[in-house]
Amino acid sequence: MSLFNNIYEAGVVGAGGAGFPTHIKYKSPAKHLIINAAECEPLLFTDQYEMINYPDEIIDGIILGKEQLQAKEVTIVIKAKFKECIEKLEEAIEKRNADIKIKKVKTYYPAGDEHSAIFEATGEPLGPGKLPIEMGLVVSNVTTMRNIHESNQGNPVTRKVVTLSGAIKNPTIID
Repeated sequence: MSLFNNIYEAGVVGAGGAGFPTHIKYKSPAKHLIINAAECEPLLFTDQYEMINYPDEIIDGIILGKEQLQAKEVTIVIKAKFKECIEKLEEAIEKRNADIKIKKVKTYYPAGDEHSAIFEATGEPLGPGKLPIEMGLVVSNVTTMRNIHESNQGNPVTRKVVTLSGAIKNPTIID
């Protein structure tokens, strides 16, 4: 079965918030795959948790996504302050000798927004009313990439990492 079918059958959707069906994004070729690892909202830590605990699976998913899209370029956009995440991703990239760039960005709001990730990775804004694919781009979240890896292992999406934070007694992450 093809990766495209695996993604569809596993029920992979964008894990960055919008829940857009991933198989639709990965249907057409793209020149550049952008991985959004900047985690926009200041009280969320799920992407950081994923990068620290599952860097190999994320990088494997990125490699699969790059192949599916026939992309020439891959950029992970991440806040520079996520030092442990960057270290873990760099180790996983090096292990695979993968051609994946990491773009470290300043902390600002809304770093992690799709438009911001595109601008940080390419230096060009996404025009009003345009979709990334119109620029030859696909943008996916780090957890989506882990789910792509899992779909290729025959595993459906049946889990979600959740941040519990704010004005609560015991902030935590549930996996």
